[in-house]
Amino acid sequence: MFNLLLGLTTPQKRAQQVAIYAMLIAVPNIIAPLIGGIIADYGTLWIIHGIPLVFLTSFIVRLFTSVLVYTIHEPRAKKTYTITHVFHNAFSLHPSRGIEYKLRSVVKKFNNKYGILR
Repeated sequence: MFNLLLGLTTPQKRAQQVAIYAMLIAVPNIIAPLIGGIIADYGTLWIIHGIPLVFLTSFIVRLFTSVLVYTIHEPRAKKTYTITHVFHNAFSLHPSRGIEYKLRSVVKKFNNKYGILR
């Protein structure tokens, strides 16, 4: 986020714009826990109340804001990728590394956890 912030600001006003960003981020970090506490104590929605209502509210707000994140474009991006391409590469075997790489990483994690594989 900070690199994106630096890319979107003008060099002449960068310090001022970064300070404004920090202030705008600090305000919700103060207000959100207060609102969450009020919702946890007094909020009721059908049969949901208390902490589950706070989590449901947080989920809905985060879902809404995640849709808005897709409207932000990286100014220095050379190529854009679809979300399906990103998930496909993140959760599948890499073509150049193949299954051997995946097996080595699994064995390494297993060895680090239990210390029995060589």
